[in-house]
Amino acid sequence: MWFVFGRRFIGDKSGTAAVELAIVLPVVVMLLAGGGQLAWMQHCNSSLRYALTTVSRQLRLDPTLSQSTLQTRVRAKLSGADPDVIVTLAVVDDATGKTATLTGHYERSIVLPLFPSIPVNYNTSVVTPLAAY
Repeated sequence: MWFVFGRRFIGDKSGTAAVELAIVLPVVVMLLAGGGQLAWMQHCNSSLRYALTTVSRQLRLDPTLSQSTLQTRVRAKLSGADPDVIVTLAVVDDATGKTATLTGHYERSIVLPLFPSIPVNYNTSVVTPLAAY
């Protein structure tokens, strides 16, 4: 049964299949390219969250770490994903004790052919309590 359809399809000389392919193929390619870029950006965001969590544990063990040291350690963990992250450290001392908030920020753009680039900003924060010394 399928071979009969195949012969009819191959023997069709009207060109409608080529026109349909020419209409649909660019849309499918752009959807796949955009989906791939979004997936990569989500991977980078997840890797950033993991790196911030790991470095916040190091900060909990050594609360004297500076912001530049923390940023260097986060970037080292993100060497394969997104090394252009900006890390900020905010320490709050209140009645319940000291807490540190590590925030990672990076900017990327979704670039598709024939469309303007779409800037996307990601921010991820991790809050960790600091030991009182």
